Amino acid sequence: MLPLVSRAMPRLTGTRSLSNCDTGCGLPSSRTTKSSRRRFGTNRPPASVTVTAYCLWAFDRTGLASQTSHHPLWTQLTVVPFAISVLHVLRVLDSGGGAAPEELALRDRWLHVFGAVWLLFFLIGIYA
Repeated sequence: MLPLVSRAMPRLTGTRSLSNCDTGCGLPSSRTTKSSRRRFGTNRPPASVTVTAYCLWAFDRTGLASQTSHHPLWTQLTVVPFAISVLHVLRVLDSGGGAAPEELALRDRWLHVFGAVWLLFFLIGIYA
């Protein structure tokens, strides 16, 4: 009977055996630079899903915007400060900041400005 995995044949799953590894086998070392760790963009898919979901809510005509007293343009304009704030947070995270999210939310002035603009657009959309 032939073995499915032998020492002479690489495994089909793409994993490496740790018995032949002297350098850490792909584990991050202290010599790994920030740019090589950032190139995978681990924050981008959740951020794009968040912005897409928010856009679907903002452009929905069956909810808040379906009432005749509300103008849908202002609730749709809330997408702009929301998307810019998400991009701003990603930029801060890429530059090495934002280790404590509560500190980022409390101390970042640009995030406060984007939040105030979002609130202004949202309130105008409800009460205009």
